[in-house]
Amino acid sequence: MLSLLKELKEIINSSIKMPLTGKVLVDQDEILEIVDDLYRIIPEEIKKAEEIKKEREIILAEAHEKAERIVLETKKYVTRLAQENEIVQQAQEEASEITRQAKAVAQEIKTGANQYADEVLVNLEGNLLKVGDSLKDALLMIQQGREELKNS
Repeated sequence: MLSLLKELKEIINSSIKMPLTGKVLVDQDEILEIVDDLYRIIPEEIKKAEEIKKEREIILAEAHEKAERIVLETKKYVTRLAQENEIVQQAQEEASEITRQAKAVAQEIKTGANQYADEVLVNLEGNLLKVGDSLKDALLMIQQGREELKNS
């Protein structure tokens, strides 16, 4: 098509110029032949341009669809990461709470065990004191029995 337009321009530029009018004399048959060729070629060029436009629209639609999928996948990924981070944070908070509770329970057990041990030791001390008193009484009775034996 461009070659035909170039040829048409050359014909016009090389044609005889009419003085004082700015017009030229051209071979009508030669010009009409080029115009006919243009009429034949232009629809093909328009079809090609329309096909290219359709292909462009399809490519743009696919690219837009792909971009939307990527954005959606990215949002899902970010949401999953945020949820995982939230889950990790919750797990850490729960672990801290469990550790705190375990330490509190351990302290209660330790305190209870100390109190129990103290009570057992107090009871043992009381029992030993009673046994000691009984032993003193028994010793006194033995001493008295020996005294009576010596005196008799």
